[in-house]
Amino acid sequence: MRRILGVSLGRDLLGAEIIEYGLVAKKTVKSENLVLPEAEEERDLFIAGAFEKWNKEHAPDVAVIGLPLQRFSHQVVDMPAMKRSDVKKALLFELEKHLPLPVDEYLFDFFILPGEPGRTKVLVLSVKKEVVRRMTDMAAAAGIAVTSVRCNTLSALRSMLDAAGKNVNGLFVIGAGDGYEISGIKDSSPLYLKSFAKNADLAREIERLVVLYPGGVYFMGDVDAATVERFRGRKFAFPVPRALALSALRKNSLNLDFLPEDLTRTGADPYPYLIGGLAAASLAIFLLTGITVYYKQWSALKAVEAKGGAIRARAAGVLAERKKLDALRNNRDALRDFLGKSNVAIKAMSELSEVLPKDSWLINIAVDDKGKVEIEGFTRKTSSVIAALEKSKAFKNVAFSAPILARDGEERFALTMEVEGR
Repeated sequence: MRRILGVSLGRDLLGAEIIEYGLVAKKTVKSENLVLPEAEEERDLFIAGAFEKWNKEHAPDVAVIGLPLQRFSHQVVDMPAMKRSDVKKALLFELEKHLPLPVDEYLFDFFILPGEPGRTKVLVLSVKKEVVRRMTDMAAAAGIAVTSVRCNTLSALRSMLDAAGKNVNGLFVIGAGDGYEISGIKDSSPLYLKSFAKNADLAREIERLVVLYPGGVYFMGDVDAATVERFRGRKFAFPVPRALALSALRKNSLNLDFLPEDLTRTGADPYPYLIGGLAAASLAIFLLTGITVYYKQWSALKAVEAKGGAIRARAAGVLAERKKLDALRNNRDALRDFLGKSNVAIKAMSELSEVLPKDSWLINIAVDDKGKVEIEGFTRKTSSVIAALEKSKAFKNVAFSAPILARDGEERFALTMEVEGR
């Protein structure tokens, strides 16, 4: 049997639950809430002592630490559709707009929200490295290995969603002895997060937000019965420390992790490879479908031209046959125009895949009917991309559409050009 320690740090409370588990069974060994000292300088000593006590009395194999929502900066970022690994790179640039300190001083993770086709909407949370490091160092000093650092609110939300069912909409309210946290939910995805003190007007806040996030109102933790009854809410008895501990046993999209890289355990995770395989299969299906449609259009054009030739041979001087011929010509011209427009995009994408340097990748590409091409992406050296495009016989008038942004040895570029012959 192995043991997991879930630790929830709040404004004034330190919660803990130790779960013992085997292949099937799970049981709680210890559960407690400790009141933190008011003096900030005494809190670290208190927390370090608690870790030592838990290790001495229960010897957990690993710990999952949860931090309160007010420790996190959180925002929704909208960007072009891209795979998760590319989103993470792009966020290094996007977060510069939202964080008060340099991005290097934060740990961040994100959750991809449902969005419109061609766009990626991301809920990203960031926490200062020093906040996380202080907690992991205290656990390590007590002899406890930390396997994950999470956000209390999202771990509790995941437990509520598992119990409430699919496609949950509305508000989720967590009450601790020291404050409240609210999540706005649509289709089981958190679109809004807020943390506020215990003396805030909870009912007024719920009345304001339930208009923006219609649906049920779900409660967890220390919330008075009158408030639950007023909003006809549903209450769950599931402590946050338990949600944190159980999050180590199951993988899901809301399990954001803020563990520093040097503490991350090594070992292959099959999940990214599965997603990569599905993405590759989707791309193959897309390309195969495009080729099939193109071939059908080409075959239809040839068939129309052949039929038009046969009609011309038989319809000399016959008005009725001439009308048929005119109609077929119109169809042929429409097909040729459509095929010509399709070729512009195909030609541009084909040439880009050939000429772009190996260390370059695109996050966005747009081609209009007139042959104007706009691309955005990352590379180690933008000048190599410019040189490659200018040497290509397929493009002309290559120019910048936005300044170059450089970070961690990579440059973000945005260029425009035109397809030759258009």
